[in-house]
Amino acid sequence: MSYSIVPIAAFRQLTESREVLALDTRPSIAFIDGFIPLSLNVPLEAEEAREVINVFAPETPVIIICESDHIEESIQFVKKLGYPFIQGILEGGFSEWKQTGEVIDLMITVEADELAMDIPHDDNLLIIDVRTPVEYAESHIEDAQSLPLLDLHDPAGIAILPENANLYLHCSNTIRSIIAAGIFKQHGLHNLRIVSSHWNDLKNTPGIKLEKKTAVSSEN
Repeated sequence: MSYSIVPIAAFRQLTESREVLALDTRPSIAFIDGFIPLSLNVPLEAEEAREVINVFAPETPVIIICESDHIEESIQFVKKLGYPFIQGILEGGFSEWKQTGEVIDLMITVEADELAMDIPHDDNLLIIDVRTPVEYAESHIEDAQSLPLLDLHDPAGIAILPENANLYLHCSNTIRSIIAAGIFKQHGLHNLRIVSSHWNDLKNTPGIKLEKKTAVSSEN
């Protein structure tokens, strides 16, 4: 398979001018420890990564960030996500970007018990649930705000978030939260934390209160 190699300088110019979308196919555990600013994590074969197409249109030109032994696999995966206009692969991937001293970003993560401890002591804490509306309606953390990943194509939903809020993002298994956090960062929001616990663990954590939307009963 033929593909273009994009030098770091050209990549930086294209991403900073928002001419391309940078998609990083590395595992999420590697991405949160260090990633290229403005890039989004779409880990290989992660079903949740398919929701990115709801945020960025299929005609968006893409540059892939990947490990050297996963180039062909990454190209095929990004095409499956719905992006046929692949401009190339970042030269050397994240490793070379870091080695050359380029700026890197990272995600702050917290466990469910840390969230439970922070809730009563932080007046600016705001929990953002990026799961689907159906998942949110079935059960969600008390006072959590629903902002589904699939709705982040509309910047108005992000713009209304309080500037002084300490945002805690969660989903079912962290993948959608990490993608959403990357989008938030693109909009200038950096006071973010990813709740790294899966939903089944999160909802059973002492100190985490749940709410549930139920259908209105027809009985008097």
